[in-house]
Amino acid sequence: MARLLLPLLALSLVCLSGVKGSCNIHSGVEYYTCTRYSKVSYSEPYKCGFWYWQRCYKTKYTTGSHHSTCTRNCRVNGAWSSWQTWGGWGSCDKTCGRGSKFRYSVRQCNNPIPKNGGSNCHGSHTRREIQACSIRPCAVNGAWSSWQTWGKWGSCDKTCGKGSKVRYSVRQCNNPTPQHGGQDCSGSHRKKDSKACFLKTCVVDGGWGDFGPWGKFSECTQTCGGGAMSRYRYRECDKPKPQGGGRFCSGDSVESDTERCNVISCEDSSNGNGTVVENTGNTAPTNTTDDVITTTSTPSETTAGNGT
Repeated sequence: MARLLLPLLALSLVCLSGVKGSCNIHSGVEYYTCTRYSKVSYSEPYKCGFWYWQRCYKTKYTTGSHHSTCTRNCRVNGAWSSWQTWGGWGSCDKTCGRGSKFRYSVRQCNNPIPKNGGSNCHGSHTRREIQACSIRPCAVNGAWSSWQTWGKWGSCDKTCGKGSKVRYSVRQCNNPTPQHGGQDCSGSHRKKDSKACFLKTCVVDGGWGDFGPWGKFSECTQTCGGGAMSRYRYRECDKPKPQGGGRFCSGDSVESDTERCNVISCEDSSNGNGTVVENTGNTAPTNTTDDVITTTSTPSETTAGNGT
């Protein structure tokens, strides 16, 4: 008995299940092998009627299936490529002294490239290699160290009287020491501290100062018949003054000047003749010099000498 197959509406299922394939990292697509189902009707003949002399048909159903492949996007995480060959060395990063130079190698996040929300590559796309380098020594300028502790006080620079004594502190140009043409430290390596000192009073012998001005003459000791009048000047033993048991000045502190006066006889004096004065010169109590006599006449005496 033959079947009469009458296809009905095929019921295609969405491809959400089945055998999952691997995700293609280059395209970002993954494949599924699915089974699609469809419902098919057919008529099956059978005898019917009186004495079964008629042919009738009844409808029956069967389910058909076939396999198909479907796709959807898949997430692809990025991955690094291999490191590229190292580049050339760069220049030294210092013009003097010890420095460094570098070279680099790179890689790319393309093995595969991230797709459909996949994560990016972690880490750096660059790596660096370092090599020490030195062109020439750098000039180093000198700098002072700290001042050292003060030394002991020296001896007084005077054996008597007021003097001074000193002490010193030093420093060194070694912080750092000048190198390779660097400048030396400026300023002094030593500083001085001083204070007054006094051992004993110095022995100082006295010395005479200059004589002062002459004083006025005294009155004449006689009114006639020859008298004397004197004047004085003085000096001090103060250049310098005796100190510390030093000797006083030798000699006299006073100098006198004596002149004769009223030398005319008392008889001539009664006639109205003038006074005659004789200068005996400077006289000191302990020194004797020849008298220097200066005679001074009044106008009336001069007239008498001329016989007028």
